[in-house]
Amino acid sequence: MISGLSSSCAYDPVSFQSGRKQIAKESDWIWKNNLKLLDYAFQPIINIHTGTCIGYEALLRGWDRLGYSSAQALFDAAHSDEVLPSLEARLQQKVFARFCQIPHFNRVKLFYNLDPRILQYPIGSKSVFTIQEFAILMGNQLAHYGISPSALCLELTERMREGYTPLMLERLDLFRNQFCKLALDDFGTGISGLQLLYEAAPDFVKIDRFFIQDISIDARKRVLATTMVNMAHALGIPVIVEGVTNSREFTVCRQLGCDSVQGYFVQAPTLDLKQLRMTYETIGRKNERGFHSAKCYSMRPVEGGIRIQRHSELYQKRGGGNDRLSGALVSRLAV
Repeated sequence: MISGLSSSCAYDPVSFQSGRKQIAKESDWIWKNNLKLLDYAFQPIINIHTGTCIGYEALLRGWDRLGYSSAQALFDAAHSDEVLPSLEARLQQKVFARFCQIPHFNRVKLFYNLDPRILQYPIGSKSVFTIQEFAILMGNQLAHYGISPSALCLELTERMREGYTPLMLERLDLFRNQFCKLALDDFGTGISGLQLLYEAAPDFVKIDRFFIQDISIDARKRVLATTMVNMAHALGIPVIVEGVTNSREFTVCRQLGCDSVQGYFVQAPTLDLKQLRMTYETIGRKNERGFHSAKCYSMRPVEGGIRIQRHSELYQKRGGGNDRLSGALVSRLAV
């Protein structure tokens, strides 16, 4: 454990208020005003078989009103100005306050994107939040808003150019051991790849939208998605598929064995918390109909002689609901 970090996440009003003062001190300038224009939308992540919501991803909104081209550009600017930990702490406070307003928040998880560069900041630095202070503040914020530590799932992107150093992974364990779970976001698109999957040992894997778009007609994407799903399941990690926009993509992802789904097909991100539901009945009904009418996907050979063949009969024989056994059959053909 990193020295200076409490081994307990019990709510400490003194350090909580001290943390808030630290945030205010380090964000007095333009960032403090910028935060007033930022807000969080939420998008459901649901069980792909039942339609039951397992959690909501918090998505930052309002960065365009500040003149940034993306949320990433905003965080890049904060990192350049050495106020990233303070910005993250303020946003954390904002998202926790919003999340606890969801009527059923105590029955779902909060998927929250943490900029991994915060794990690089030096211990004991006087100019920024230290990693100890940030972790303690996060635990206190959760307690203050009545959010169970086990409900928080930090999403870490694979897209970080520099990769994850041993020190960053050590600090990552600090957060997980204290009060949260981890999700590996954008899986399949980054430079860390399988090494990060091994070293971070995430609680969830989120397959990037790139592999889902047009997956119903793209044999190579089906091969890659099937491989990623099977690999995660072999390690005991549930799979969430991102960016599903239509019923064709949804059906293929379900048949490949994905556990949960997120995307506009289920619900678009919304700022209106009243629109968020615990159960999405339309998904459950689609699965009931699909059980009796599973399609047979038979695709032409692709490069390397790989063919994916979907056998409806096999799917029905195995119950249609055993996601790990009913994945696509992949065979290498002689060329």
